[in-house]
Amino acid sequence: MKRHSLIVDIIIFFIVSLCFVIPPFFISAGNVNQNIFAQWSFPFKQMVYALSAVVLLCFYGENRKYWLKLFPTLISFCALCSVSLFIKYFSILLPLSSTELDVVLPDSFLSWFFCVLDFLFAALYEEVIYRLFFVDALFLLASKKITWKYLNVICEIAGCAVFAFAHMYLGWYAVINAVFAHVVLRVCYKKTDNIWPCVAAHAFYNVISLILL
Repeated sequence: MKRHSLIVDIIIFFIVSLCFVIPPFFISAGNVNQNIFAQWSFPFKQMVYALSAVVLLCFYGENRKYWLKLFPTLISFCALCSVSLFIKYFSILLPLSSTELDVVLPDSFLSWFFCVLDFLFAALYEEVIYRLFFVDALFLLASKKITWKYLNVICEIAGCAVFAFAHMYLGWYAVINAVFAHVVLRVCYKKTDNIWPCVAAHAFYNVISLILL
């Protein structure tokens, strides 16, 4: 992760946290649009988020080429689907509070196109913010003053918790699923040093989840 001056890093971390990381914690189940996946139109909001993530990626990314690696993408995608299926199974055996969304599959080529764009933009935004930026930026800032050998572990746990509890409005099983998803995708990013396999696996998983899960 590219370093800048301390004051710039602090300002950027504060802005990203205020605009993107904190807001999901204030979403309650009662405020969730039950028809959130009932109609498909061009995802302008997700596009803005994705463009913001691209700007952040350019600002903090190293000067190297990124490319999509097939094998890490497939491994991550299969791991995400496997975890989700197990959690779905246990949710039937042990019901916990959850928010049921009224999901309607796209019914035309255009609506499918908008659906794929929606999930692709969302995956790009979440991968850059949660997998690439938040944990590394938190460690970068904390390590300026703290030299504790377990600091990196604490930052990893914090990043996982932030991503997981950002899904709290969907219920506890969504939180549990998000924990495992974060671990899978974070490992993929750290092993490949490349965010694009994570984006592809995340987007493809979202589409498959819409259809099958």
